[in-house]
Amino acid sequence: MSAADRVIHPGNERRTAERMKARKVIELDAGHASLASRPVPVADLIEEAALAPSAP
Repeated sequence: MSAADRVIHPGNERRTAERMKARKVIELDAGHASLASRPVPVADLIEEAALAPSAP
């Protein structure tokens, strides 16, 4: 989630992650376009998820 997001309130992002029972959430010091401004941590999270064993 983007801690400095001014489009979607970070609190709403946190609640959404909780409701969807996200296995892992990272909080980046970034605005709304964290995919563009912080690509390495985002790519690392995607890679970790892709390599993780699937849930039963």
